[in-house]
Amino acid sequence: MKTRHGFGAGIALMVLLVSCILLSAPVVSAAGTDDISLLIDGVLASPDVPPRIVGDRTLVPIRLITESLGWDVEWLAHTRQVLVLRGADSADEEFVLLTIDDPKALVNGEERSMDVPPIIISDRTMVPIRFVAEAFGSDVGWDGDTRTVTIASRPTEDAEPDGGGEVEGDANRVLSYARSETGLTLQMSGSFEWKVIRDTGTILMLRLMGTGMAEDLPLAQVYEGGPLERVSLSEGEGVDGGVYLSLALRDVVDYRIAATDEGLEIALASLQDVEVIGGANGPTVILRTTVPVEVRTFTLEDPVRAVIDLIEVDKPHHIDNLQVDEGILTGVRFGQHRRAAGDIFDGTRVVLDLAEDQVPVVSGREREGYYEIVVGFRRSSIAGRIIALDPGHGGSDPGATGPSGITEREINLRIAAKTVALLEAAGATVVATRTTDVGVPIYDRPAIANAAGAEVFISIHANADPLRVAEGTETYHYPNHDDSERLAQILHHQLVNALGSNDRRVRYGNFAVLRESKMPAALIECLYLSSPHEERRLMDPAVQENIARSILAALEQFFAAY
Repeated sequence: MKTRHGFGAGIALMVLLVSCILLSAPVVSAAGTDDISLLIDGVLASPDVPPRIVGDRTLVPIRLITESLGWDVEWLAHTRQVLVLRGADSADEEFVLLTIDDPKALVNGEERSMDVPPIIISDRTMVPIRFVAEAFGSDVGWDGDTRTVTIASRPTEDAEPDGGGEVEGDANRVLSYARSETGLTLQMSGSFEWKVIRDTGTILMLRLMGTGMAEDLPLAQVYEGGPLERVSLSEGEGVDGGVYLSLALRDVVDYRIAATDEGLEIALASLQDVEVIGGANGPTVILRTTVPVEVRTFTLEDPVRAVIDLIEVDKPHHIDNLQVDEGILTGVRFGQHRRAAGDIFDGTRVVLDLAEDQVPVVSGREREGYYEIVVGFRRSSIAGRIIALDPGHGGSDPGATGPSGITEREINLRIAAKTVALLEAAGATVVATRTTDVGVPIYDRPAIANAAGAEVFISIHANADPLRVAEGTETYHYPNHDDSERLAQILHHQLVNALGSNDRRVRYGNFAVLRESKMPAALIECLYLSSPHEERRLMDPAVQENIARSILAALEQFFAAY
């Protein structure tokens, strides 16, 4: 299964420190050509601004390259810089920081020089592709006869294959392929190994090693409806060239690939069936998908609803809204969400309309040939629980300061006070590390929670960006407890959906307040106080109340599974 991540917040500080180095540079004029082809992992790219040759270096639109290779890119308008990241928010995170018209760059914090700097042509940022790609370990080639730039993403062909298979037959061949109810099936002969070499969300490319194609095999096929839009095949060069199989998808969906007795099965994540079952303990909703999927849940009020997000899952047309009369459950509704359309995730949203305030309890289980998400309900789960809240900073430590001059220590305390009131009203015992504007040493905060026997620890913060451009919500966890990451995931999803904020992901954070806590712990960066827009939101009592209600809903969900 695949995962995606955003980039680490620590890079923003590096950007600030080096901006002064990178801002003065000569202007480079572009002597361009329009006949250069760009081949990325064997697929011909079609940029709206064609590649240009400047001083024997090829410049290409950075946005096209990052989307094709799965890198992250951010434009820093105030300093005219481009931040490109690979493997963001992981142990292997790498970054390249480029400044328009400046031959100096930062590669993972080390200053390097380019022969030709990035430039802007027709509102597109053009970068020297060999410099950026090789900084990330990708292979770049140039064919002077055909005037073609080739880019092979990392990992390269030397990496271990994802799997292999063996079926009856004398020759190693792809004999046929066809769309199936779950995705795509390939009929093959002989033995083969396969590896995913490209995954951009809507493009999935596999290399079938040690395999050729049958002579009458169609090289491309277009399909109507469903997540699979187009399939294309091509043979690599040389004896071990293998077959390249490319799937173009209409929506971003998860997948599972497995060898079968006949060849290979590519199952795309799709919601297949919905069942509502009544019972003495209340209703149960069963959602069946083609493959195991990531599930996120949160609750809403006025009216009461439980929301189940199936991440990177397609909703087929035969799945319709349901009106039901099963105790507290009055309806089940479905929607397809797309980041490209401005939504906060790719996948299917299931909304359960409830007659009274109850918490969804979600579990998953694999069945023969499909996957089940089982949703039950229960009343408040936090009554009698001991919850530690830590309003970050305080006293002589103001934390971040907003454009208007308000400090993070004030905002954190206001949010915490509203959260304490809601949690205590629900029957929880709340231990706050501070209730006034006083300073509390970092290591004393988890010590207070540990001494009180708290069952969870939540540190409340507002974020800051030195460039004052970043916005959104981040949540951090540390492996101090088996359930810390789950707590962080639930808190994060509740906050992002309640605030409608930019999802800056759940991240690993080696913070003392998390590391030293003995219970599940998370640190939430609600919004960016450094952003004028989000500062106004954080100062709004209604938004503070919304954040407090999100924390309550997250804890209800977290403890419901216990």
